[in-house]
Amino acid sequence: MYSVQCRISNDMKPELWMEIEIGVDNDGKPFWKLTGKSPVSFNAFHATKGNWDYEVITIVGKGDKSETSNGIGVNGEGLDGFVLTNVPKDFYRMNCGQVRTGKGFRSNDAMDVRYRMEFLCV
Repeated sequence: MYSVQCRISNDMKPELWMEIEIGVDNDGKPFWKLTGKSPVSFNAFHATKGNWDYEVITIVGKGDKSETSNGIGVNGEGLDGFVLTNVPKDFYRMNCGQVRTGKGFRSNDAMDVRYRMEFLCV
């Protein structure tokens, strides 16, 4: 099993956050599970576990501007969740003390989010 801790927070209201353990299990299947959250959480997202998939993401901006990124879609218990951009394919195989930060958005309402992934040294 390989995994990292990931904190996802609302870009405009960082006091709204959730922390998940995310990676692959012993069978190589993607998983995530909730490990913590703010007292007030993301609207209409009550999942405590789920899966993720690696995907190519196209972000359409204002006008004709668009951007393509590799990233992951984090979904849970039948709910659309979050898209985290600029995530390498083997993100869950980080080494002790490594940290990765980036941006993303909510799948259902396009709310901007930030994430921080780190491999905890035990």
